[in-house]
Amino acid sequence: MLGEHLIDLDELVLRCRDDQARQYIAEAVACYKVGAFRSSIVATWIAVIFDFIYKLRELDLTGDTNAKQKLEEFERIRGNNDVNGSLNFEKKILDLAKDEFQLLSPLEHADLSRLLTDRNRCAHPC
Repeated sequence: MLGEHLIDLDELVLRCRDDQARQYIAEAVACYKVGAFRSSIVATWIAVIFDFIYKLRELDLTGDTNAKQKLEEFERIRGNNDVNGSLNFEKKILDLAKDEFQLLSPLEHADLSRLLTDRNRCAHPC
């Protein structure tokens, strides 16, 4: 969004179209405002995942067979409580968004890859 001025974080939350993703990004903003930065990073990553799933659902409604296939895979993994499948799906989600659905630019992909790395460090500190 070239030319946009800095926007208040609360205004950015309102731009999120999916209810679940909006709830998580609102939680991330609230955590950020009180200094709970690790929690903010984790909640932001969760919001990214929910946003991607929402966008797959939108694409499915337009007849996108690849989106339908990815949603079926996600629902199968979720329905079976398949932890390893969930981890594998999560690991490839940014590449799917960039390469198969053109939802991310290379720069956005790099930024969100950093978010994933930070999320892993915050949620699983060594």
